[in-house]
Amino acid sequence: MKRDLRKYHESIAEEFKLLENRMRYLIGSAHWQTEGGHKEAVLRRILKNHIAESYRVGKGFVCYPDCSCNSEENERETSTQIDILITDYSKPTLFKDGELVIVTPDTVSCIIEVKTNAGNINLYDVLSKLASEKERIINYLDDTNSQRKINAGLFIYDGDSFDSKKYLEELKKVSNKKL
Repeated sequence: MKRDLRKYHESIAEEFKLLENRMRYLIGSAHWQTEGGHKEAVLRRILKNHIAESYRVGKGFVCYPDCSCNSEENERETSTQIDILITDYSKPTLFKDGELVIVTPDTVSCIIEVKTNAGNINLYDVLSKLASEKERIINYLDDTNSQRKINAGLFIYDGDSFDSKKYLEELKKVSNKKL
């Protein structure tokens, strides 16, 4: 058999397709939130198998320096829940329980929002959330003179209804708002 990188990557896409609806076959449309959590877990598992060992893949929160992380008055010092949080293994973790992590901004390498269907989301709101979280992390890193690069991404399982022109327009709106 001849080496075929294209076929290799297609097999990963097929793996997504096989796993993404497995829970729906059993529970139908009874609980979308649980199904969404399952799809996030599938993507985290596949990412773990394909990224460098120096990174941790989880879900969770970024806790900023003066944050008690449990006080209502300091609630703004913690990020919103991040579906996929890729962090540097060489940095300490504040809290870890299975895939759930709470980390400081200097450990973050990438944040990813996961959606099941492009047609069922407010694209502007999703992109704004990602931009805001990334901006908070970068602002913290700028204050500490860190040169780390932070990536942010949106993963949509069912991209059939995905309109790339609309995505670019919404991305432009979010970018202009942040400038």
